[in-house]
Amino acid sequence: MLVASAAGRPEHPAWFFNAQAAGRVKVYAAHGLGGEYAVRIAEGEERKRLWAAWLRNLPGFVNYESQLAGRRQLPVLVLSPTTRR
Repeated sequence: MLVASAAGRPEHPAWFFNAQAAGRVKVYAAHGLGGEYAVRIAEGEERKRLWAAWLRNLPGFVNYESQLAGRRQLPVLVLSPTTRR
């Protein structure tokens, strides 16, 4: 998964809109995890669950959320592999 945080800025990052429009992303990552992925935005209970998991691993993101003070919710994107390197 990915989170479109833009380091806590009040607007979504440009890459988020590109991923949303295309419905897929290409990820460059180590350990054989890179490749093309279908992307969708998590909503509702799924988003809450995934966001909680994200914060357990990267607690600094709590600061981003508090910086926004309700101006926007950080999008959580779910990736599903379509190809692998």
